[in-house]
Amino acid sequence: MIRVKPSKIEGVGLFTEVNLKVGTRIRIFQKDDISIRNEVTPLEARICLKQGKNWNCPKSFDCMSIGWLINHSKTPNGHLGDDDFVVDQDILEGQELLIDYADLGQDVE
Repeated sequence: MIRVKPSKIEGVGLFTEVNLKVGTRIRIFQKDDISIRNEVTPLEARICLKQGKNWNCPKSFDCMSIGWLINHSKTPNGHLGDDDFVVDQDILEGQELLIDYADLGQDVE
């Protein structure tokens, strides 16, 4: 249902292979797939989420949930639930799933 593909926004992103209706929930994170760190490498910083002085990162970069690859938009089409992406507006097949990082406490440009 979800495919990782090159994104026009940044690097790669998550794209739907089917039409998604408002309210649809798609699990994109494994349970407990988070590690809180004080420091990260520049490469890890491209994936991790900075919150205050700490970084929220995947427990393992070798086998991480696809949710870590979701891209930011100031006009998102969904938001994150506990372990899932929740569709806020209908999303057509082939469109990228997008969230607003500001909702996560992330500084965004």
